[in-house]
Amino acid sequence: MSPTDAAARLEAILLAENEALERHDAVTATALLDEKLAAANALSGAEISLEAGERLRALAAENRRLLERAIKVQGRIIAMVARAAQKSPPVSRYGARGRAVADSSALALIRQA
Repeated sequence: MSPTDAAARLEAILLAENEALERHDAVTATALLDEKLAAANALSGAEISLEAGERLRALAAENRRLLERAIKVQGRIIAMVARAAQKSPPVSRYGARGRAVADSSALALIRQA
C-alpha cells in the first residue's frame, strides 16, 4: 500500500469511527480498531502531503475527543450499575418458578429502613 493510499484509508477509517462515536455506537467503533491500526502502521514513517497530514491530524484530534467522551460515558454507566447493585436486596435462593426470592431477613431490614 502506498503512503497516499494508506493516508486515504486511515482518513476513511477515522471518519467512520468518529461518526460511530458521535452516535455512541461502540460496537461499530470497536470493530474498526484492527483496520485503523493496520492503516496507521502502513503509514508509519512514510512521507505524505502537508494537506493529508493536516486532515489526519484534525481527524485524530476529533477521534481522541470522542474516545475520551466514550470512556467517560462508560464510566458513568458502570457507576450507575454498581450503585444499583448495592441497593438491590440480596438473593439467596430461587422460587418454584425460577425467579429469585429475596432472603426474608433482608426484606425485614429493608422494611425497617
